[in-house]
Amino acid sequence: MSSDDMTEKVIEESDHYGEYTIEQKVEKHFGPNKLVMFRVDHNKYEYQRFQNGNLVVEKILASDRSLALGIFPIAPINTPSKYGSHSMLKLLTPLVLDPKSHIDAYLTMPIEIGVVRSSETDVQIIDAFSVGQPKYALYGTPELGIICRYYETSIHAEIPKIVPHIEAILRVHYHNYTDKINTVNRIVFPIEGADFYYRKNEAYYNDIELIINHKLMQTVTEIDVVNAEWVGKRTNLKQKFDGKYVMEWGF
Repeated sequence: MSSDDMTEKVIEESDHYGEYTIEQKVEKHFGPNKLVMFRVDHNKYEYQRFQNGNLVVEKILASDRSLALGIFPIAPINTPSKYGSHSMLKLLTPLVLDPKSHIDAYLTMPIEIGVVRSSETDVQIIDAFSVGQPKYALYGTPELGIICRYYETSIHAEIPKIVPHIEAILRVHYHNYTDKINTVNRIVFPIEGADFYYRKNEAYYNDIELIINHKLMQTVTEIDVVNAEWVGKRTNLKQKFDGKYVMEWGF
């Protein structure tokens, strides 16, 4: 094989998350999206994304060292536009919590895929897309509520299988500190700026503490997103993330 043939050779990676050094032409497939990355000359690279065969994103990248691009699960807030910074998970089967009870369970949530360029001092998402169909819902009143990325999910006692590139797994710790029986129908929690865990084509979110308590004669649900312990790597997008939220409009 000649050197020209070697240059044109396409290295087709499996559709796993990770960081890839662009030495030759690389193609990766995520649902209807095909990502193509290749070197143009010694310090110029090109990134392209095709959707259903049509070119939808094209960017030139300049680097004086070997270029590496990360393809990671990211917060689902970018497509088709940024509408909000929270996710709402609707439980297909509501969870009934007895007084002073707690339970740990697993859910699935939506994700997007981000193409990330990192340097020693900065991290930039140069492209973001969704393999699944994004849905959004209003939590709260039209005047004061928030728009959330919406997803219907089921409660699992064990780690469930996910739809690769569309879903991530998260673990929720439910605590009912009240003297009443409470039913949880949905969970609203912050996602903007959060890092994810990943392994091959699997994605994982942080753990969530859902705490139902009495404050000022009212039942209040507090959400606290805490670091998890998943087997795999964790993204490092260096974004500001506030993991606390109070569900003011019911659960």
